[in-house]
Amino acid sequence: MQQILDPDQHFRLVQPGRKQAIFDAESLLLDPTRGVQHSLRCALYDVGHKLPADAFRHWSLRTPLRDAFAILMQSQDALSIGEACARYFHHFDETGRYLCTLRPGSLQLLFRLAAEWRVELHYLTHIGADAASRLLDVYGLQHFPRSIITPEQQCAPGIRLPLMEHLIENSGQPPSSWLLLSDHPCELLAAQRLHLRSIALGYGRAPLPTLCELRPSAIAASVADVSACLGSFLHAPAAEVQRVH
Repeated sequence: MQQILDPDQHFRLVQPGRKQAIFDAESLLLDPTRGVQHSLRCALYDVGHKLPADAFRHWSLRTPLRDAFAILMQSQDALSIGEACARYFHHFDETGRYLCTLRPGSLQLLFRLAAEWRVELHYLTHIGADAASRLLDVYGLQHFPRSIITPEQQCAPGIRLPLMEHLIENSGQPPSSWLLLSDHPCELLAAQRLHLRSIALGYGRAPLPTLCELRPSAIAASVADVSACLGSFLHAPAAEVQRVH
């Protein structure tokens, strides 16, 4: 694995003749439920709230964070909710991110990509170099990516899009050699503009209707679906790829 922090060096990583896949380990491979719930509990404790035993019965990962705290705190006070959100992000960055679980089939998918399909993997994230390396180490994924595409320090998620565009545009490879695996709507839109194939991750945080409107090459409901989609169109000409929803 080679870690790259300077966007001007990205193009040196790409192996001519191989397919290239851009992914985020947290979106594609990890179920964040346990880490998110831990961070919610810690944040609420910090601001003087306790969770009832059935707090997460009707809770969803797709609930916006401020809405989740409004429900859990039974409050609409903007300052209190803002403080809870800040505490949540602190706890998730420090601990929660590393308390997640690998989704079923994740390792099998990575082995197929690397060995059977000979796809180069590029891990794109905004969390910074140290956190990205630690995340791969914690979940035993450090040997799979060809590169880590991230800023030196954690930035806002919006940094992902220019990093992705720079990587592709300076790779010297045609769009047909690239594949995006993402649940980020802005990245899926960019894939259309850059003429990339894309698999939208329907088990991420983006609502399914939103993903359908973005018209990716396929929408996967699970890691097993990702593997099936890849097997059906990785080696097919881009014009022959059918949209699967």
